[in-house]
Amino acid sequence: MKVSVSYLQAIGYALLGFSVWVGCDVCMKLAGQSRLPIHQFGFLSSLTAVVLFLLIAALRGRLSLMKPNRIKWEIFRGLLRVAYIFSAVVIFTHLPLTTVYSAGFLGPMIISILAAVFLREPLSLRQVLAILAGFAGVLIAVNPSAADLTGGSALGYVLLPAGVLLFSGGLFMLRFMAASETDESMVFFPQMVMVAAMLPVCLWHFEPMELKQCLYVMAFGVFSVAGWLCMNIAYRHAPAAIVSPFHYSIIITGAILGYLFWGDVPTWNLVAGSAVIIAAGIYIGRIAHQAQAARAVGETG
Repeated sequence: MKVSVSYLQAIGYALLGFSVWVGCDVCMKLAGQSRLPIHQFGFLSSLTAVVLFLLIAALRGRLSLMKPNRIKWEIFRGLLRVAYIFSAVVIFTHLPLTTVYSAGFLGPMIISILAAVFLREPLSLRQVLAILAGFAGVLIAVNPSAADLTGGSALGYVLLPAGVLLFSGGLFMLRFMAASETDESMVFFPQMVMVAAMLPVCLWHFEPMELKQCLYVMAFGVFSVAGWLCMNIAYRHAPAAIVSPFHYSIIITGAILGYLFWGDVPTWNLVAGSAVIIAAGIYIGRIAHQAQAARAVGETG
């Protein structure tokens, strides 16, 4: 029997999914601070996710849907994930969660630019102005003039733009490949690429792990799969225009967990900059939704 999920329930699943993914980042930060080698973290966390995902797919009778149709593009997307994990571990290890998230909110704007370049989707003047406002918001939030550029923080700030670009590129690839791939293959295959890419490195160099490091790795894999399951339900039962804005809830969850684990207190410039970025992102999403609705009316009219 098909279960009915209301829009309100879908929003609840989205909020839970985004919150769980913040848990992934907390585990990543804790693993980095415990000096767990990045290749080990990437391999074991992805292996945990792969095993768990296989079990869930087998129970749901959906194993056949995990085979990709465009394997070259899936491999490329998996390699993007490998590069992102390497940069993200360093970034989250040395920077507060809220700082990373404020920069990561540029994702929807970067995707709009990528769509204009590669998918020939037009950008209106309003969208361009909103994108520029979003970039300005990041400068306000990160406040480069006051950034601590000593020790690992410097490396974190250097890698932050690369991490945002890799994350946005991965999201753009989801949009690019959504028509030809199943949800299962788009979640499962990049994890397999990570396992395959890191296995030779782990065979060459593998450090003994403490119990807490094992817990960080396993929790990351579990949170990753749980977040995907929640988001899959949310996007399957509610339009993206309703679900997507709740992505910005991670700044609140990140601020709470950042304070509880590391005593990080968001600065006023970070709050103000995040508000500008969120407003710009929601505005861009609203414009895109209006354009999509207008096209649908034109096609049916």
